[in-house]
Amino acid sequence: MNAMKTRKVKMPVLLCMVVLSVMLLAGCGEKEDAGENGTALTGQSESGDKENAKGEEKDKENKEGEEGGEDEKDEEESKDVSREEEAVEKEDGITPGEGKYPKIEIKTELECGDYWEEIIQGIEKQYSTDRKGEIIFYGASNFARWTTMESDMKEYKVQNHAFGGSKDVELVYYADRLLFPYEPKIVFFQTGSNDYVDLSGTDAEKVEKCMEYKKQMFAAFHEQMPDAKFVIMSGLLLPGRAEYLDLTLTVNEQLKQLADETDCLYFVDANEFTYDGTDFVEKLFVEDGIHLKNGGQILWYRNYIKPAIEQVITENGMDSVRR
Repeated sequence: MNAMKTRKVKMPVLLCMVVLSVMLLAGCGEKEDAGENGTALTGQSESGDKENAKGEEKDKENKEGEEGGEDEKDEEESKDVSREEEAVEKEDGITPGEGKYPKIEIKTELECGDYWEEIIQGIEKQYSTDRKGEIIFYGASNFARWTTMESDMKEYKVQNHAFGGSKDVELVYYADRLLFPYEPKIVFFQTGSNDYVDLSGTDAEKVEKCMEYKKQMFAAFHEQMPDAKFVIMSGLLLPGRAEYLDLTLTVNEQLKQLADETDCLYFVDANEFTYDGTDFVEKLFVEDGIHLKNGGQILWYRNYIKPAIEQVITENGMDSVRR
């Protein structure tokens, strides 16, 4: 009986020991699994962090690239706009290089009119600034209305940059667009009563003011175009402005004296062309008595302008203005 009891006791103990061993083995296995899983998770976490960091870096690079691309795009668009604006300027007749030449400002009581822009743009469209080193006619209406000038003077390279009704103050104002960019060899100036009809004072005071302004104008033009020669046509004696006859004669006399004293200046005396000392030669003019007919323009050219061109060419070796 005692032996039997002893066996009953031993078997449960052995069973417990077996169960305990299995449990311990199972626990170790779980720990190992947990350790392996923990290592795997940690590896995944570190790898994920690295991948995330790389992704963030790549996103940053992409963003910077996009921003850089946007900047380049903006810059290119800005260039395109500039090109378009320049093209518009050319179409409008506005010199893209406007501002390259100085605006000359000379003191005078006269003001520059603000109604010339369309005419100035028309001249710019007609004559390309590629045409440099030619003869430019610059002045008021008796040049401006000479629409056949280039064919009438076909022996020479000429450009008509005159605009009717202009005064010296306006010739100065638009010189940075109508004179300087063309670098002319010879410039013919035709001015007259437009320059003093609006001046205040007596005739003597008007002459003084007019001549002072002309002196400054020619000096400023010579400074900007030192190699050019300037030919001053005498103010035409006009039947339609007979009241300014004596004043115009006086200005012409002083212009001749100025030209005699200045190397770059030539003077063409055409007083006898339209006035014989007693009467005006009215047949040369249209009905207003101010503007020459084309026949009158041809005579003006043949008898006065062409000889002056030949003199300037001969004395200064400017054969390049011939066609």
